[in-house]
Amino acid sequence: MFRSTCLILMAALAIAPMAAAGTIRILPLGDSITRGISNGQGGYRPLLQAKLASMNFNAGQGGFEFVGPYPTVDLSPDTNAGSGWSSTPPAGTDLDHYGYAGRSFGDYARTTENGEGDRATFQQRLAAYPADIVLLHLGTNDVNWRETGNSSLPAGTITTLRGYVDSVLNDIYSANPQATILLARIIGDARTSPSSDLERNDRIVQFNTQIIDNVVADRQLLGQKILSVDMYSAVPRNGTYYSDGVHPTTAGYQKMADAWSSAMVAVPEPSITLSLSPLLFTLLARRRNDRASHV
Repeated sequence: MFRSTCLILMAALAIAPMAAAGTIRILPLGDSITRGISNGQGGYRPLLQAKLASMNFNAGQGGFEFVGPYPTVDLSPDTNAGSGWSSTPPAGTDLDHYGYAGRSFGDYARTTENGEGDRATFQQRLAAYPADIVLLHLGTNDVNWRETGNSSLPAGTITTLRGYVDSVLNDIYSANPQATILLARIIGDARTSPSSDLERNDRIVQFNTQIIDNVVADRQLLGQKILSVDMYSAVPRNGTYYSDGVHPTTAGYQKMADAWSSAMVAVPEPSITLSLSPLLFTLLARRRNDRASHV
């Protein structure tokens, strides 16, 4: 199987023009976990920046940069759209992101919300801050705050949430059809009391297995450049890695940064990504991921 895959890839690369080298634009997209609430140091983003730099990610081809509307539109660390820092960040820290506290897939997908929740605003922001790689961790607020009182997600809710997820992904691909989306199986809920908190984690598991896993599989069959990142397994559900049961500690954010960087290693080199058909991209990514997991 691997030999035949290599032959197909070699043929594709032989006839496809190589993409021009350049800076890889990375969009951290999500809610308060992306913004970095709880540790006051930008969450996983500066940790990922350091990790990618140590890996020489895209070195010699233009490097990488984070993109996004925040904190440009709001420099305060104490607002939902702020930098995520409670003190002055170290020089060289890339602060750009699109993580707004309290947001959900539904907020970005619906057209009836005001301000940041308006789909038109979301589409405008994606167009204004185009990305080559999108790090998407979203859904905690969809299942934990919008669905209180349910020990599991009703079938109708699963259908609705699937529609919201598809809407967000469609808008990302509309902004850049060649974008690579790393879609997270979201982190868990580490609270254990009262019993309703245990139900929150049950809903997260259901969201990951019945929505995220299916979305990724379906879109890969369509040939889209999308990979799953298992954040749920990456961040253990205990007090070492969670500050309040919902948001990670610095140690938890480091786990997220490690998981993102490992997933980005599985993505074909940026210089050839645009040369591959989406199907061949997926095959090569899976092969690279298999090789990385056996190192």
